[in-house]
Amino acid sequence: MSIIRFSSVKTELYAPDADGAFAGGAYDKAVLTGRIGAFDETGGTPADRAALDAHIDAMLAKAASGLSGPVTIMANGFQFDPRKHAGANPMKSDNPHAIIFHFRDGGETQEAYAHATGWPLWLGFKEGDGGATGLAVAFGWYSTPDFFGSLITAQKNFYMEACGFAVITAAPFAMLIRRLAARIAKHPIDIVCHSLGSRLTIKAILLALAQDPAIAARLGRIIILGGAEYAAAGRKLVAALDGAAKGPEIYNFMGTSDAVLERLGQNFGPGEDGDHKVIGNAGLGLGGISPHWIDLATGGKALNAWFEKRNDGVFLVSDLPNQAADHWGYYAVRGNMKLFNRILRERDAWSIAALRAARIPEGR
Repeated sequence: MSIIRFSSVKTELYAPDADGAFAGGAYDKAVLTGRIGAFDETGGTPADRAALDAHIDAMLAKAASGLSGPVTIMANGFQFDPRKHAGANPMKSDNPHAIIFHFRDGGETQEAYAHATGWPLWLGFKEGDGGATGLAVAFGWYSTPDFFGSLITAQKNFYMEACGFAVITAAPFAMLIRRLAARIAKHPIDIVCHSLGSRLTIKAILLALAQDPAIAARLGRIIILGGAEYAAAGRKLVAALDGAAKGPEIYNFMGTSDAVLERLGQNFGPGEDGDHKVIGNAGLGLGGISPHWIDLATGGKALNAWFEKRNDGVFLVSDLPNQAADHWGYYAVRGNMKLFNRILRERDAWSIAALRAARIPEGR
């Protein structure tokens, strides 16, 4: 296989089985599944960090002995639970490993309707190739609090509660980024995330930078799809990175008609420093200032006209046919995924600097 799977419930980090089925018991070295440890903002205990290192090493030997190509962490968004049964039909599961972190091709129309597109497949990774096409790292995290439990127990709306889970889970995610980077020294660490996964990702990178500023140089391409994180947090990240001699390139793909972000993300979440604009709608509006961040409007007329003029076969689609909410179109449309694939694999041609040199339209 060319995929390593992790599951996280708040601060707790687990190793599921090869198909993503949750393994909540003690870690079993014989089958490499079970509870790895707990990681808070302090980084967890030395024993838990050692356990994570050992698991990564064992999985790399098993999944990527001939590693070549990108090393890409994938992080799900809102309303997933890695403890749920994976099941035979990924379109009927809330387990992110089953519904989006798979290699099955169930047909574009059917998968778009169920939001069940297999990310590693369309990002160009292959099963069983020993890492020849790169290594996909699936980070499935708990992001679906109970509606009534959030309201009654935590006195929060369920989306507000999920936003809090993203902040808590940023700690094990940050530690995974750091330890993976340390174990794979010759490859930058890329990240692809969707929706509330952008809050998790941005908070995790900020935490990782606070723990070890040198991690900036180990990060590669960060692709954000329909990001639900707040623009103020994105600006904090850019400010933290702009002092680094080398750092990640962040591609923020915004929607042109994303009702989920417009109605939920900007109205029911906590905001950041009083800012309720989310990056999947508003972007950062930096307009070429930062070498680390670019806003691109998925489905934008100016952007697609630019692609058409280049004649490179790219046409980004924001709207899903016959769906009121287009929040999943970023990855449900195969053509979009082909572009993200190229960003990960054709590094020079699709760098932020190269795109700006070619005068790509930024923002809306």
